[in-house]
Amino acid sequence: MVAERLAGLVRQSLKKNMLKGLKVGRKYTEVCMLQFSDDTFFMCEDSYTNVIVVKAILRCFELVSGLKINFSQTSTGRYKC
Repeated sequence: MVAERLAGLVRQSLKKNMLKGLKVGRKYTEVCMLQFSDDTFFMCEDSYTNVIVVKAILRCFELVSGLKINFSQTSTGRYKC
């Protein structure tokens, strides 16, 4: 149930064009996040803006849920968290 709140924050960011996911498949479906039992995987276009938005989403999620994001397990490609 808590993970659904995170997905909701991501959906809102996509809807407001604040976050840009990756286009995959034949019909170029936009994918931004995959969630598993206790892992979340973000897939976004390679931009500094996306890094800032994802970090803001994660910070809001921390404040609302009381959970702590472990940024030491985070990889951002060429951008530093």
